[in-house]
Amino acid sequence: MKQQEYLIKQQIKSYLQFNNWFVFNMFQGPLSYRGISDLIAIKNGHVIFVEVKTENGRQSQHQKQFEQDVKAHGGHYCIAKCYEDMRDYIDNNDLQ
Repeated sequence: MKQQEYLIKQQIKSYLQFNNWFVFNMFQGPLSYRGISDLIAIKNGHVIFVEVKTENGRQSQHQKQFEQDVKAHGGHYCIAKCYEDMRDYIDNNDLQ
């Protein structure tokens, strides 16, 4: 059985909070930036924009553009399909 994106997002958010990250949800609305990530996590001056996807989930064109914008400005952007993806991203980018 596939996990719903909501459950994956909750697992990632719990993992981040357990590891002392300040993390919050972003919601799409008529005035929001199109393609903005699902979560934003902050710790020790590091900010990670986290796009949560199911195993077969794919980024929209707006999400791809947002990722490019973040990276072009030196930001961190992670696509996470489970909390292990988030853990690995933090470890691989030395963001403890």
